[in-house]
Amino acid sequence: MHTSRKSDVACLERCQPAWFTPKRLLAIFCFTNFIVYLDRGLIASNGVNGAPATGDVRGRGIQGDFSLTYTQDGLLPAAFLVGLLLSSPIFAEASKHRGAFRLLGVGMAIWMLAVIGCGLSPNFLSLLSSRAFVGVGEASFVALAAPFIDDYAPVHQKTRWLAYFYLCIPTGFAAGYIFGGTVTAFFSWRVAFVLEALIMLPFVVFALTAEPVELKQSPSRDDNADDGFVGSAGDRE
Repeated sequence: MHTSRKSDVACLERCQPAWFTPKRLLAIFCFTNFIVYLDRGLIASNGVNGAPATGDVRGRGIQGDFSLTYTQDGLLPAAFLVGLLLSSPIFAEASKHRGAFRLLGVGMAIWMLAVIGCGLSPNFLSLLSSRAFVGVGEASFVALAAPFIDDYAPVHQKTRWLAYFYLCIPTGFAAGYIFGGTVTAFFSWRVAFVLEALIMLPFVVFALTAEPVELKQSPSRDDNADDGFVGSAGDRE
């Protein structure tokens, strides 16, 4: 039995994509997490969110261009969260039947297109719908990225690697404020969304086209291989 398990582990190691090492996977996911939260800070930034017109002072940003009330402005993050909350369990369940890495690609493709939709929105309703779909796409990453890190991080470094991953949340958010303000100082707030989507494009293409790495409990693996692989993969840095 022990010999059989070692054979299963060796087979799975050989079957890993040529691009894969745990550290590369961590770097890819940290980059993506940073951009995901860059979007959160971007839409909340003074440059992008802007301010409504008051008296003789012309409005700016999203609030100014669409003449939003404070209620309408508050609906934008609410729509995003509805999309995120409803879609996260769907992606988690789908990963039991389909490859999780490909699901990440599909989800972040939705995210990217929805972010472009934000930049091209002609009115408030289209912007509201786009923000909801940003949440739908982001749900794939929220549901599936951390389990990959937990599966492939070296056992004695799991908490450190997850800390690196989650550190990208506040840094991405803060960078979004700076990015939004900097871009809108020279261009329209719409340009900020389009640039953000273009930054995400390499990950989307990679996740959809590269040979995928799978979660420990991926449907493409049998139970015996699952039992033996985690520690060995984590040591392959």
